[in-house]
Amino acid sequence: MENIIKKRRLELGLTQAALAKMIGITQQHLDRYEKGYQIPVEKIPHVAKVLNIDMWLLLPADFEKPTEVLTEDEKAIIALFRKSKANNSDAQPTAKAE
Repeated sequence: MENIIKKRRLELGLTQAALAKMIGITQQHLDRYEKGYQIPVEKIPHVAKVLNIDMWLLLPADFEKPTEVLTEDEKAIIALFRKSKANNSDAQPTAKAE
């Protein structure tokens, strides 16, 4: 099975040097990743973005992908909740009227 990074690089018509520069790594590191060495976890999101692929394709085969993914509406609700919670924590408590 051909490595997904190499396959996608060739589909995009990029050299190893060009892709390595886009990712911000050396060509030697890219060559290792194309040969099957695991990409450091912190680099996976960026590499996936540059290659325009799902980052789950770059994780080890035994890594469990979540079965449930949030919808855009659910993400928006969570963002609003977090914003509201942050705004409330900034507010000063007021004294109760007696």
